Amino acid sequence: MPSTKVVTLTLKGTDLNETTTNEELIFENDTTPTKPASSRKVAPLYTSKGTAIERELEVRLERNYVLKRNEEELPALRVIEQNLKIEEQQLKVAEQKVRLEIAQHELMLVKEKTNKKHKLLLYLSYKIAHTIKM
Repeated sequence: MPSTKVVTLTLKGTDLNETTTNEELIFENDTTPTKPASSRKVAPLYTSKGTAIERELEVRLERNYVLKRNEEELPALRVIEQNLKIEEQQLKVAEQKVRLEIAQHELMLVKEKTNKKHKLLLYLSYKIAHTIKM
């Protein structure tokens, strides 16, 4: 009867417990200790569910990599977001300044027209008054 062994794989804080028998353990590559254990590459472990475990490990590795990358990029993204908000506010202020300048220019044109009309009215009233006196 084969002995039962519990294999615990730890992947960046994630535990994956799988119960296997010694007969089901298959190691890829040569695992003879020709190199010291610390420098030897750990061969992937396959069981009868080997490919499922391998896929799960790959998915978890990828997920952890993406999460770590996102955590590293998060401060930079926040700074970019703040810069974009500041630029948006600056654009709004610039737009308001342009609108104000346009309104001031239009007001000046209206004042000039009003002034010309006022002068014309004064001139006409003067002429009328001068004509009546004669």
